[in-house]
Amino acid sequence: PWKTQSVIRRIMKLYTDSTDGLPGNDDCGQMSAWYVFSAMGFYPVTPGQNRYAIGTPLFRKVSIDVGNGKEFVIEANGVSDAARYIQSASLNGKQYEHAYLTQADIAGGGVIHFKMADTPNMNWGVHNPGLFVMAPDHDVVPMVSVNSTGEVFYNSARVELSCPEKDAVIRYTLDGSEPRYSSPAYAKPIVIRKASTLKAVAFAGKKESMTTIADFVKSKYPPATYAYPFSSQYNGGGSMALTDGRFGTSNYQGGQWQGFEGTDLDAVINLTQEKTIHEISAGFLEDTPVWIFLPENVKYYVSQDGKTFKEVADIKNDVDARKANVLVKHFTAKLNGVKARYIKVVAKNIGVCPPWHPGAGGKAWVFVDEVSIK
Repeated sequence: PWKTQSVIRRIMKLYTDSTDGLPGNDDCGQMSAWYVFSAMGFYPVTPGQNRYAIGTPLFRKVSIDVGNGKEFVIEANGVSDAARYIQSASLNGKQYEHAYLTQADIAGGGVIHFKMADTPNMNWGVHNPGLFVMAPDHDVVPMVSVNSTGEVFYNSARVELSCPEKDAVIRYTLDGSEPRYSSPAYAKPIVIRKASTLKAVAFAGKKESMTTIADFVKSKYPPATYAYPFSSQYNGGGSMALTDGRFGTSNYQGGQWQGFEGTDLDAVINLTQEKTIHEISAGFLEDTPVWIFLPENVKYYVSQDGKTFKEVADIKNDVDARKANVLVKHFTAKLNGVKARYIKVVAKNIGVCPPWHPGAGGKAWVFVDEVSIK
């Protein structure tokens, strides 16, 4: 615990009110939340577990309104920049040797009092550090894990279910209904051949886990082939993302968008047989604050053999990125009954962020989702 107290205070010094005041990516406010918690003197290490690791308080006194007219108060006698080490602690007047707090301790209201000094007490909290593991508390049945060949599939998807609770029985449904003890029991991998919402619950005696939910989408066409790889982080669900029937929204983190950093989208879609095409449309996202720009232009090509392609449309971008905020634009080409078995979509990335952009010179992104073919 005393080493933790030293390191936490050093980390907190990295936070400032300057433009680089966060020492990394504050993803969804997690780093800011860590600072606020740590300034009070504790932090929830493991999500879902009702324990908070005690670090080192920054203030002499912090009061938390926990509702119902109650307060939980953290007092730190003698705390300073140098006096960051806990010498002793008391909870509601009783000696406290644990290096953690529980949710019940906080929610019940009361006072935890720390005596601070500029030299470490290497004995406080050592024998009662608390258990912090990436699993729920032991009186909770862990949720079911889903391992599959892909959430988007063409012919079928193979799904395996598991639960860390050795004696648990996994029950599942594929129609979106809530699993009950009368639902089918998982015994071997499940093969899904149509769009489905899988829900699974682990039953252990009289207890049960929270529900695990997984959506499986059937693509109309086989996996597309790409000249340049899409981002592993923004993959849209894989190589069938362009034709899976899901449309991206203005939220670039929604999971539907397929991203290309510094490269073009250059993908070929196999229609499996010759078809008469009247329209091709593809959706693209513009969100310049996060370096996502509409393509300079989008070209559509058709082919009978997948090797020789003929250009049938070239659509220029007419949106001024400096005036746009966040928008979804569809580049649509009307065709006069063109026959083809393969369609190629090429979207030209602007390459790097323009001079007026805060990220000038950095690689720009193209985000695409759903190529609609009529």
